[in-house]
Amino acid sequence: MNNSANLNLEASSSAFPPNWSTMIPDLIVALVTGVAVGVAILIVERMSASKAEERKLEQLGTRLVHPLLLVLQRPVYFPRYDRIGDLQKKQREALKILEDPDLDDWHETSPTPLTKALVKYRNALRDQRHDREDLAQSIRDWERIHGKEPNIVDYSEACLLDAHEQALRDLFPDKAERQRLAIEFQKVREHGHVKLHARAFRGALARSERAQRDAHNELVARIKETASTAPRRGR
Repeated sequence: MNNSANLNLEASSSAFPPNWSTMIPDLIVALVTGVAVGVAILIVERMSASKAEERKLEQLGTRLVHPLLLVLQRPVYFPRYDRIGDLQKKQREALKILEDPDLDDWHETSPTPLTKALVKYRNALRDQRHDREDLAQSIRDWERIHGKEPNIVDYSEACLLDAHEQALRDLFPDKAERQRLAIEFQKVREHGHVKLHARAFRGALARSERAQRDAHNELVARIKETASTAPRRGR
């Protein structure tokens, strides 16, 4: 009986040996393996996210670069000399493209001379639009205070938009009327608010023209760079 009990105890002990010498190394190996797998998964996820972000920025660049360059290269044959409170057609189209909500993210994530030029041009157009609106309002205020004068608002806007002599003749064919409007315009131009906002408008216009040139140059450089790195098809 005792021999049988002893045999059972020995069998139980041999089935589950308390091998403490390998337990701690096994735990260390398991921990290191878990950490390595976790790091590998994290790297893969970050690489996937980075590639997705690169694709997004590439799509955004395509969405902005080509359409904007086409707009900027389009010649203006007949500039408008009315509606001083609004941007010119080319500027309106450019600003519509540049108002893309992802432009700021593109510039913050991957800033380049191109993104800097585009953001600068967009902000310059916004400033010019604001100053145009202020100038138009100051002319309307002058008319409200001094009474309505036939054609004076249209003539003032044309002159403040640097309409040349032929354009003024087309807009106001009667010579005597043009002479009268020229005299009245001197009063409008010297009015305090009109003078102030006209100066601000000219400054904003000059800044936006410089920003447009810079943006155009960067757009052309981007197109050339893309063309030079694109894979060539075999003949």
